[in-house]
Amino acid sequence: MSLCMIVSCSKEMVFTEVTSSLDIQGQGTELVLESSMSKEGIIADNSFRILRAFQSIPLDKSMAEEVSQMISVSLNNGFDECFFLRELAIPSSEVKVSSLNKIDHSRLLIEEALQASLKNDFIKALSTTNLVIYWPYSDMWDRESLPTITFMPEDEAAEWNYGYRQTVDNNGHRKIEKVIVNDDYAAKYPVWIIKDSEYSYDDLPNFNRGEYEKDGV
Repeated sequence: MSLCMIVSCSKEMVFTEVTSSLDIQGQGTELVLESSMSKEGIIADNSFRILRAFQSIPLDKSMAEEVSQMISVSLNNGFDECFFLRELAIPSSEVKVSSLNKIDHSRLLIEEALQASLKNDFIKALSTTNLVIYWPYSDMWDRESLPTITFMPEDEAAEWNYGYRQTVDNNGHRKIEKVIVNDDYAAKYPVWIIKDSEYSYDDLPNFNRGEYEKDGV
């Protein structure tokens, strides 16, 4: 699913919103650091594992609001509608791009939930990744709907991918629904796309300290 395909695809695609229920809690949440796979394969595999990690925690509107605010900070710093996942795993004093807590260094709700639910090895690996959450049409979010989470597949030319949406019924029971995500879906529902950044986080200036160039870049 190429970035341009999911954001600006003009081809109308037919999709079934809810195709099945899926329980993926706690499965496959160790990141792959070395493998015989291609770089694209490793990125796609780790993106899916991070997707599973997010599905292991009960997302709520407060957490989605935090991500929305981080997206806004990222946009203000000259980036796209995305934020680096490592910023949920590193100390807040080291956050460069999307910090919401640079003054009191408090922990975000979504950060606390991830770190409480996942193994230390996963958090350590997350702290070195260049993967981001990309949220197309983030300015259209209704502040109520929970995000569908999908990832960039190995074939970046694909025009759709499966995504996973958390829903909560009237009794408070959480369900994960498997859906097909394309541009039409992303324009209608909030979607978080886990993908590799074209930028290396280590090479970025520290925007939160007022730096906008590093090594002349």
